[in-house]
Amino acid sequence: MAVGFELATGWNIYQDKQDSSGQYLKCAKGAVLLTHPSGWKLTADGVEIEFVIDAVQETNVGEAFVKVAFGALRRFIDDLNAKKAQAEVRAADLPRWFPPGKSKFVIIPDGHDIAALPQVTGGIRLARIRRLMRILSDDQSEAAKTFFGNYTAAYTAAMGAVAIPHAQIRDSNWVHVPSAKLRGLVTLIAFYIRQFKTTAPGQSVYAAKYRTVLAGLGDKLDPGPNGEVNYATIIEFRATQKRVPYTEWQNYAIRMYRFIVELNEGTKTAALDLQ
Repeated sequence: MAVGFELATGWNIYQDKQDSSGQYLKCAKGAVLLTHPSGWKLTADGVEIEFVIDAVQETNVGEAFVKVAFGALRRFIDDLNAKKAQAEVRAADLPRWFPPGKSKFVIIPDGHDIAALPQVTGGIRLARIRRLMRILSDDQSEAAKTFFGNYTAAYTAAMGAVAIPHAQIRDSNWVHVPSAKLRGLVTLIAFYIRQFKTTAPGQSVYAAKYRTVLAGLGDKLDPGPNGEVNYATIIEFRATQKRVPYTEWQNYAIRMYRFIVELNEGTKTAALDLQ
């Protein structure tokens, strides 16, 4: 599986063109304004600058890739951040990064140091979903505090409701063989159902804005080293306790990469937390 990183900054970016009213035109959604060979891109998410890191594979060189990509990104943002007091920033203000006349955009700084709420996406094997739920159901875990912020108590309770101990699970023993994968799938389904649970007849249903966003029910494939297939679901982890200054992005990315790799590859009964 792979780990992805996206960092929306709050600084705005537009085409260096104006409409008849003098307003700058939006960039195309997802437009890539700069691709760096170390593995990161400067993109436009609507009108907001978003940095996207190339997918990082869970291999013995994955962490080194994270360090190189975020190290290069840090150097770029050092230069960009130095322009935070300007009303507008163009490619010509960043000559180390943009060839003359090649890039036509205008950045509108917000006057503050660049920071982001990091979005980290990881494929989590179905057989390890229950391990993740156990970690996130502990309101004292660093992972829960990081992802849930001020909502830790409510969200850890929601996780705990489906992360019941293995000893309390009664396998059906139908035509299938009970397995960690199937228990993980059932846990995911139970979690989805609880998000849409109502407490009174006729009450409107609202999807809870969990700080871990689930996408898919185990429909991603992760080939193992011996040819086995591990089914996985894609989960987006969002740090909600604060906006993370760009000077801390590399450290946060390394911590998240290690957490996801250990979650998938480590001993499933070993203690684990976001370090």
